[in-house]
Amino acid sequence: PLSQDRTCVSGQTCEFAGFAAWQSSSQDKLMLLDTCGLDRFVPNAEWTRGHCGRTLHQGAVPLQDFTVITDLTVTSVSECRQVCEAYSSPSYNETDPCVAVMYKDISKVQKTATGPGHDWPVGHCQLYSKCSPVADSTSEYVVMFSALQGVRYQHWMLPQFPDLGLEESVSLIAGDTVTTVVSWGSVYMTSAGGNYRICWCAGGYQCETAADFKVDAGSFAVIGPAPLLEERTCVAGMPCVLDGLQGEQLNDGDRLWVQDTCGATAVSPVMRFPDNGLATLVQSGAKADFGSGTPITAMGGRYRLCWCAHGFSCSIHEQFRVDVGSLTIVGPSPFSQDRTCMTGQVCMVHDFSGSGLSGMDGLVVLDTCAAPDAGPQDPVHRFPEDGRLTNVAIGAWAFAVPVTAAGGEYRLCWCPGSSLECARDLQAHVVDVGELQLLGPAQLDAQHTCISGQPCLVRYIHSERDSNQRRLGGGFGSDDSLRVLDTCGQASAIP
Repeated sequence: PLSQDRTCVSGQTCEFAGFAAWQSSSQDKLMLLDTCGLDRFVPNAEWTRGHCGRTLHQGAVPLQDFTVITDLTVTSVSECRQVCEAYSSPSYNETDPCVAVMYKDISKVQKTATGPGHDWPVGHCQLYSKCSPVADSTSEYVVMFSALQGVRYQHWMLPQFPDLGLEESVSLIAGDTVTTVVSWGSVYMTSAGGNYRICWCAGGYQCETAADFKVDAGSFAVIGPAPLLEERTCVAGMPCVLDGLQGEQLNDGDRLWVQDTCGATAVSPVMRFPDNGLATLVQSGAKADFGSGTPITAMGGRYRLCWCAHGFSCSIHEQFRVDVGSLTIVGPSPFSQDRTCMTGQVCMVHDFSGSGLSGMDGLVVLDTCAAPDAGPQDPVHRFPEDGRLTNVAIGAWAFAVPVTAAGGEYRLCWCPGSSLECARDLQAHVVDVGELQLLGPAQLDAQHTCISGQPCLVRYIHSERDSNQRRLGGGFGSDDSLRVLDTCGQASAIP
């Protein structure tokens, strides 16, 4: 029959039995396509060799199905794509954002490329707001996509499927009808969820390109998220909730794990993420809430969203093989950005690095950065403005007046400017950026007595440890000095 519908799950191995064909043989082949019998085009991936331009099939799409934004010369395909992402910014272009680039990385002596602009020099970068990509192994260009919007994929083979969905049949003969077990072996499928077609080609004939597989034998459903180009953002110091995840037959109980690389066997969990970055999806698999509303304190940067289907083993990193897309964490990076100041002087900390930092971010000095579920936070004694530094530039903060707190080791605690609580609540500063070492006396309540007419010697403890083994004070030098005054910081020397 020609309606042999089958289903597999992305992230797992794929096999289906009972595929029947009349007088078939083990040489017959199947290919999974969106449309049977049409020639090979670009798969739904992030890049391919080819061009944005005219289709090879008259009438399939308009003859000129692309829109060029601009041409420029760059040094790499990565730089070309970065320019495209800049053109995609809403502040730059709201109506025709860049969705694809075409970058020339090789130059052939004998011209064979069929795409437009093949006479340009190496380094030529062309930006597109609409691109109908065509695969061409002879092309001098790489086509790279920054988003799905505006990109028209023409009759592509199943993306990220072993052997591009091509598999020889294993035949079980019963009379004139052959019942087949179709398997991709131990290779895991990581395709986007969706509905595809099972396309058949008879053994003994040419079965090499998509155009050779003309017989539509039924539908093939891939359970999983789609598209696999999610671009999500969360902010350190705030809860991380991802809504609107889409795909084919997603379910409650599917799981999403934030990792550096999906499916890796030896990786460390993302530090300071609730539940190590693991979330169980709800709302029919469309929503992930990391930590159930608990603010994340992970390091700023770019991570991968890795998916695993409900009903399968989803407990270790390597079982999360399906890369759904990227998750950008806005926040400081790396963690230990330690700084040093001197008590009695104006304190300025600068050159903080991170992802997406802004001039509205807050920084406060505390004994310990606030825990997301802790109570009210007490300020450190004798720090100006309860320890709140003023943001003087992106990644730079300062106190307006000299610091007179006790010398010791304190924590620099960050808060995103997008948080409404950042300016007024110490509790909102939950992201520990690093240590502030304040050089100076550890004891500010020392009592000393001298006798008039006698030599006066003051012995001072310049460094000690508290109950948490933090160093208090320190940094004294031979050039430091003490002066006896009625009031420190004022011209009131005792005669």
